[in-house]
This record gives sequence, C-alpha cells and structure tokens, in this order.
Amino acid sequence: MALSALLEERNVTRSGRRAGLSQPAMSAALARLRHHFYDDLLAHVGGHYDVCGGSSIRRPRPGSSR
Repeated sequence: MALSALLEERNVTRSGRRAGLSQPAMSAALARLRHHFYDDLLAHVGGHYDVCGGSSIRRPRPGSSR
C-alpha cells in the first residue's frame, strides 16, 4: 500500500496521508522499500519524487487499477 501510494502521489506527505501514516512514517517506509528492493525507487526532483531511470518499479498508468 505504501509503495502504491508513493508511486501514484510522488509526494511523501500526501502518500502518507493517503495510507494513514505520518510523513516521518512514510519516509521510513520508503527507506525500507529501497532496502528491500535494493533500488532507489524514487528520486527527489523539485517538490516531488519521480521513478528513477534505472528502477525496476514502474509507475502505474493513469486510470489503471494497479
């Protein structure tokens, strides 16, 4: 759920709200996901995160259920 929210929102605070977590808790979840997948997953770009170029995780297509 945290990964899905992060990939869709691309913002730690908003994705945390969506998942029912605080911003620090969502940041910690992102750190655990990065460690689990051995992948940066998302890179901070301006005021949001974007999927890293070499990441094996891809952002869901708009309008897709998953």
